[in-house]
Amino acid sequence: MKNLTVALSLAAITSGFATAANAADLTPHVFTIHNQATITLTENGRSVSGYPIQVVGADKATNEINDHTAKQGSLTVINRSNQPETITFIVNSKKDGQPIVIKRTLGRES
Repeated sequence: MKNLTVALSLAAITSGFATAANAADLTPHVFTIHNQATITLTENGRSVSGYPIQVVGADKATNEINDHTAKQGSLTVINRSNQPETITFIVNSKKDGQPIVIKRTLGRES
């Protein structure tokens, strides 16, 4: 019984460390509908404004010439083409500088 208690205690402690380590970095959330995609960045549950986001494949799309998140921490891309387009969002992690890459396919403009 003592070994079980120790094992459960260690599991609880180490899972807390893992959660704390992940929570400190950026978390992107992407929502797509029809011909637009909105990416929102959060850090510790709060929106991150003014953070740079690289949008690839947006030559026929528009993001209102903005490459940073707005005040509410989001950036919207709209496909103005008459064909579906694949958009790639690239966000560099604050913690280790590694890129976070998210791809979405946007429908054509009707």
